[in-house]
Amino acid sequence: MTGLDPQASYDLKEMMKQHAAAGKIVLFSTHVLEVAQQLCNHIAILKQGTILYDGTIQDLQANNEEQSLETIYLKMAGRPPAEEQNRQNNDGLSSERRG
Repeated sequence: MTGLDPQASYDLKEMMKQHAAAGKIVLFSTHVLEVAQQLCNHIAILKQGTILYDGTIQDLQANNEEQSLETIYLKMAGRPPAEEQNRQNNDGLSSERRG
């Protein structure tokens, strides 16, 4: 939870969990995918106002070889994770060591 001190972040997450446990719908938006993965059982992934996915995190991961939510999002949004970009950038290149 960006912009909050650790205590406020903890308190907000606990309050959200309590509301969900009481059967209430908790709707929030975040760019911090670890928080979404930690708190949510149902997510919608958006890109420029278009819904790319709407369902459970379990189904999303099961259909994507149980990768991290961050890795799945990057692939869905058309941006490969850095390690994949590095492999693509280095294909066919060789490095020389000097000195």
